[in-house]
Amino acid sequence: MAATAVDRDEIVERTQRLVRIPSQYIEGELVQHAEIARELATAMREVGLEVTVEEPLPDYPVVVGSTGPADGGPTIGVIGHYSTVAIGDPAEWKHEPLGAEVVGDRIYGRGTADQKGGIAAVIVAAKNLVASGADLKGRLRLLLVPGEGCTEMALEPVVAQTPDAVRCDIYLDSDGGPGKISLVHGGWIWLELTVSGKGGHSGALTSEGTVPINPIAKLVDVLARLQVPDWLHGERHPLFGQEYGRYSEDPIVDINVLRAGSKVNIIPNEARAQVDIRMLPSQSIAGTLADLDRVLDELRARDPELEVAYRVLNRSKNPHEVSPDHPVIAAIRETCRELGEPEPKLAGSFGGGRAALAEMGPVLHFGAGGGSGAHAPDEYASIDRLVVGARLHARLYERLLT
Repeated sequence: MAATAVDRDEIVERTQRLVRIPSQYIEGELVQHAEIARELATAMREVGLEVTVEEPLPDYPVVVGSTGPADGGPTIGVIGHYSTVAIGDPAEWKHEPLGAEVVGDRIYGRGTADQKGGIAAVIVAAKNLVASGADLKGRLRLLLVPGEGCTEMALEPVVAQTPDAVRCDIYLDSDGGPGKISLVHGGWIWLELTVSGKGGHSGALTSEGTVPINPIAKLVDVLARLQVPDWLHGERHPLFGQEYGRYSEDPIVDINVLRAGSKVNIIPNEARAQVDIRMLPSQSIAGTLADLDRVLDELRARDPELEVAYRVLNRSKNPHEVSPDHPVIAAIRETCRELGEPEPKLAGSFGGGRAALAEMGPVLHFGAGGGSGAHAPDEYASIDRLVVGARLHARLYERLLT
């Protein structure tokens, strides 16, 4: 059997089985992942992989499927995340969120594009590699992990607790489609800023005859300064800004959550904002926090009444990058040419969810999926693109391991 002889119906069926199992990851909430982990383990055993399940955090299993001993050859790791974002309001969907309905070339449902369709594609690709009967001079290892949106939270503890279970010579992140190779990965820090004041009656002076300090107004001043990221030290990277035009060549500071006040005529005691900082490869976690401390000190010096503090909610590992001369990049490009697909461009990404693995081997991003509407109602995967992704990955595995 040729590795690239992909069964379209099988990809559809495997995607549907995964989508119909709820596996939403919602920050701060415990979501049971046991059922989806069992399905993934079963699927990988069905296609001839040896399966282990690591659980470095309760209810967040890492499901690992391998072709067998490496026998002195390289171990190629392929990463996929099985958690999804929340469904949201079902009334906003035209298609059942967990129905995995097929309409023409599309499979609709939460997680179809991000990333259960891609997981189905790499499982089928692994099946074809095994079924080809090729004499492998290395090992393929699928690493299917929980978490979503930069928070593959089980990777760091699994690397610390059972590193050999996930150790590979190089890692391919299969999220997204095969149109790019991301080899430069920025990092991220999520913060909560708190500005404190003294609550009171709106429109009234204090007992000292002064205007009350309104923490909302002070927070607005702080955020206005942070929004312009010239306070962050770091050099631009030539590959940033190239991934679908979505990413900036500069670091990004996004203010995404605001919390303050309870009533229109009451001055609150405090105001809070949650901030997402995306770093360049030339930056580090420690350096970025030092820059933040410095700019907040400057604001305090300018305004002695400002009481501002922050706490780190979550963060990636430090940014990392892979040389564009790495032989796997040449292998990916040659595989695309051989199968008549456009040559993927080199790109950078601000996501850092897989950076824990970079301590053991280089991490590249070469997707196996394709679709639209990730995180939105009526998300869908393109069946044609899943087939292409499976064919490309199957041939790439064969090229690297035989």
